[in-house]
Amino acid sequence: MSKALKFVIVVMICVTCLARDCLPQEPQPSNANDDATRKLRLEFMKDLRAEFQVFREARPKEPLAKIDEPLLRWSNPVRNFFSDGGLFLWLHGKRPAAAATVSIRGNGSVWLEVASLSPVALRCERLGNEFWTPRIASAVEQRLPDAPAPAATARMRLVQMRRLCEQFTVRTEPKDEQPSELRLLPQPIYRYGDDADEIVDGALFAYAETTDPEALLLLEAVHPGSGAAAYWQYALAKMTSRPIVARLDGKPVWSVPSYWGNPRSLNDAYQERQLGMYPPPIK
Repeated sequence: MSKALKFVIVVMICVTCLARDCLPQEPQPSNANDDATRKLRLEFMKDLRAEFQVFREARPKEPLAKIDEPLLRWSNPVRNFFSDGGLFLWLHGKRPAAAATVSIRGNGSVWLEVASLSPVALRCERLGNEFWTPRIASAVEQRLPDAPAPAATARMRLVQMRRLCEQFTVRTEPKDEQPSELRLLPQPIYRYGDDADEIVDGALFAYAETTDPEALLLLEAVHPGSGAAAYWQYALAKMTSRPIVARLDGKPVWSVPSYWGNPRSLNDAYQERQLGMYPPPIK
């Protein structure tokens, strides 16, 4: 090979490398977990959640209150090599009405999952546009049979609630896969009382895969007044697109099919949608 030909080949290689380096690079998600990077992702999740408002259908001009900080920060390396998510709530009074998780996955895709915990119809808007219109939660205000009367103190009621939670088992049961039992997180992610709704005490518990909340259980000690005895009731919500089954003392009490494998409606109690990429494009 002549020196001139070698020179031409070297020049072409250099030009090719330079051109490649000058091309705009596809933004990649930051998988780092240092404090500064996690804070940036958290602010992004909070800003995205702030684009949404939830209303009771009966009061379309009065947005429900929201908790701005996530009640749970989670990841799920079982489903994605990297994920970072937060769980948020909307409230009617002090009572949870709807839950949302915002998550960033390993390929940079950003997903929102929303679920109703409400016994009445809701409407969710994103930047003023209709986004979701659940009729009611998929399992709401079910009275717990054979449960003891709510205890007199908050500390003892928490002990009762933990024991009641242990009577439930929740599994994801995808078709052609082994069922996977979800883990009850030991602490309630939210606790409240609301005299206006006759709720003496209430708590929201999560059943998780790793730390990812895939199902929510709302337990409430209710005192209806008029001399009636207080009792326990529960509601369930899914936070996964996979089919899910809950059992109480071994007996099925609730099941929801796969979200993506079935006809879907804005009226469903659960929605999952991709909302973009992280980091977002520079404007």
